Amino acid sequence: MDFKTLSKNKHIPILAFKISEDILKLFLLAFFLFLIAESALPGFISSQVSFLELILAILAVLWLTIFLGRKNDFQFGTPDKKNRWVVEMGIIIFFTLIANSLFKFSLWEILIIAPLSCFVLIYFYKVFSDF
Repeated sequence: MDFKTLSKNKHIPILAFKISEDILKLFLLAFFLFLIAESALPGFISSQVSFLELILAILAVLWLTIFLGRKNDFQFGTPDKKNRWVVEMGIIIFFTLIANSLFKFSLWEILIIAPLSCFVLIYFYKVFSDF
C-alpha cells in the first residue's frame, strides 16, 4: 500500500486506530518491564521514571483507542488463540516477584503472604484461562 492510498479520508481512521493500538501495546510492555525491573532493583527505576505519568499515558492512549474504535465501528473481541506460554511466563515472573519481596519479612508473615498469593494466582488463572 503506498502513501497515496493511505492519505485518502477513508483510511485515516483505520491508520489512527492501528497506531494507537500499537502505542498502547508498547506502553503496556514498558510498564510491565519497568515493574519487573523495579522489583529486582527497588528504587532504581522509580527514581528515574514516574509510574503515575506512565499510567496516565496508558489510560489516555487506551481512551483514544476505544474512542477511535467506537467512532469507526471497529469490533473489540477476545483473541481466539490461547497462548499457553504467556500464562507459564506469568507464573514464573509471579513466583520470582513474590520470592524477592519476601526477603525482609519474618517467618510468620511469609506463611500468611505466600498461600494468599498462591490463591490469588489460582483465581486469576481460572478467570483468564477461559479465553
